[in-house]
Amino acid sequence: MPDPKSIMLGIETSCDDTCVSLVNGGGYVLHRSVENQISLNEKFGGVNPAAAKEAHEQIIDDLVQQAFDVTGVSPTSLAGVAATAGPGLRICLEVGLQKALDVAKEYNKPFFPIHHLEGHILVSELKGTPITFPTLCFVASGGHTQLILARSVGDYKILAGTLDDAVGEAYDKVARMLCLADRFGATPHGGALVERAAREFSFLGKRSSEYVPVSVPFLRDRDVVDFSFSGMKTSIARHVQKISNGPAALQKMADVRGNFDNETSGAIAMSFQVAVAKHIQNSFRRALLKLRDSEEEDVPRSLFFVGGVAQNRFLYRRISQACSEFGVENVICPPPQLCTDNAEMIAWAGLRRQAMGVAPGPSELAAYPRWSLDADIPNMFQYCSPPPTHRHPRRERNVYGDPPSLKITH
Repeated sequence: MPDPKSIMLGIETSCDDTCVSLVNGGGYVLHRSVENQISLNEKFGGVNPAAAKEAHEQIIDDLVQQAFDVTGVSPTSLAGVAATAGPGLRICLEVGLQKALDVAKEYNKPFFPIHHLEGHILVSELKGTPITFPTLCFVASGGHTQLILARSVGDYKILAGTLDDAVGEAYDKVARMLCLADRFGATPHGGALVERAAREFSFLGKRSSEYVPVSVPFLRDRDVVDFSFSGMKTSIARHVQKISNGPAALQKMADVRGNFDNETSGAIAMSFQVAVAKHIQNSFRRALLKLRDSEEEDVPRSLFFVGGVAQNRFLYRRISQACSEFGVENVICPPPQLCTDNAEMIAWAGLRRQAMGVAPGPSELAAYPRWSLDADIPNMFQYCSPPPTHRHPRRERNVYGDPPSLKITH
């Protein structure tokens, strides 16, 4: 594990959140800042890469300086600088990478390019739960959906991935179709709005399974372990358009809108969520059965559910049910602020890699928008020994308080 007194600056700009954090080797978050782009996304009907890049550029310098000013940490005392190198939107990644390289060069600090998904996987350790390898990880967000076997830091096997949309993207688009932001208020995560609408509908004591026809993918194709959410999203779009008296032909997804009463929108949200949960359960069962039947790997006893969608309690319970059938006893989620994109996870991944003796990355700008977690990048992760030691005299408070247990009970 990292030296508790070492401090890493983390920067995350892979999509539409500008995130900066300072984390020490003891797992304490000294500073965090997140600037989202809700108004921009509403304007463009989703993430516009060029607009997102410009928004990152306008705020990144101030956020980094603010981190040093608020904490009193001097850049000269940093153990290193870490930034997301991929996957993500290339022009957005390059903003954070360039700032990280600038700080690293100015203060002669090592720079660590970090895989976005590895950050999500390791972030649970910030709340006092060391990851015992091997373990399973389910990364579910607006840009990623993968079930992963993590053998150790830097050693991952993808068991299942999405063939089209990410689950969080599908949730966001359904929330937009149902105009749920008008009902509950704008949020950067539409999935939370869909879950809320579905939960309120369930309080009425009604069933939605027959209300909206949402076909679950691969029900008969039992050999398919991967995920697919595009068809379910399209089913909702067709239904919304039909009951809104729209044109017979399906419009552009961004143009499909239905401002319904609460019961109607709740029933649609519940139907979508039930179908998504059933599909994820089926894929989990197939992937874990395949893993159990293999002679090379055993099924681990724990799963870390990470990414923005991990805040969804309905999906958490359904995933826990599927996992329990294969002896996976603990399904662990980070707290909400660590589920969504953040720089804490990037800083911590940098500290973990540095403590393992991983050499710093290249000094030139290099973004990897389609970087697969199970494919290393040449010359980026070569091991050195011993790792450098950096110390800082201040003991700062943890932004999140003392580390509690992560086990969630219902």
